[in-house]
Amino acid sequence: MEVLIDSHTERRLWALIRAVSTEIGGWGYARLKGSDLIWEQVFLVPQEVSHSEVDFEATGGDVAAIERAVNDGVLEDPAFVWVSWHSHHSMKPFWSKTDEARIAALAKAGITRLLSFVGCHDGDYRLRLDVFDVQAHDVNLGQVSVNELELISDADDEFGESINREIAANVKEVKTQLWGGTSHISTKSAGEEDERMLGVSEAFAVSDLMDHDFTYDEALRALDDIGVEGVDDLIESGVAFEPDEMLLQGGVD
Repeated sequence: MEVLIDSHTERRLWALIRAVSTEIGGWGYARLKGSDLIWEQVFLVPQEVSHSEVDFEATGGDVAAIERAVNDGVLEDPAFVWVSWHSHHSMKPFWSKTDEARIAALAKAGITRLLSFVGCHDGDYRLRLDVFDVQAHDVNLGQVSVNELELISDADDEFGESINREIAANVKEVKTQLWGGTSHISTKSAGEEDERMLGVSEAFAVSDLMDHDFTYDEALRALDDIGVEGVDDLIESGVAFEPDEMLLQGGVD
């Protein structure tokens, strides 16, 4: 099983996590698509937070999430999956006893499928799927948990596709070559360009590297060396690095 997250949701999730110096949390929506999960919504609810806890009960946050889901009409979708997420700010991600108790309580409240996420400021995270009251061959298996899932950026989501369509429809590159002082200009649409172009996922990876003190050219070279997944792994590792040093070493393992 793969868990894909669309571009807007991914950016919003990490922006919310990194915007505060305490823990923070909320809810979201995902849906089953074949054997994969698509995470496509993330939002806040009323909560009280500290450096070690997020409390939705005192503020009615969980009730607010249910009311929003009812209004959005998502509960009627048989492919719908709840998402519960929170941060550990500068600590490492792990499933605490409080997290385990919350997951069990949500199962008792009637949730049948729950995707849970805990993330930190450095990009490290844990992701799991719990399915409750599982029946197989007339046997009640109870709760089935799939741990250590990977969150994958969905390069083919609506946001990314809309960017690619808009570029292809509007952007043409003009190349100028000077031969004997004469300018010869040729045009080619972005979609027909025979040189390497960045896709949406690559563009985000370059942006993330530039946020970590890479220049644009260094980020492009790093992307060529280690690929999008390598960039994600590098940032999620939280290891301090110098762009030039990493590039001289030929990337990361």
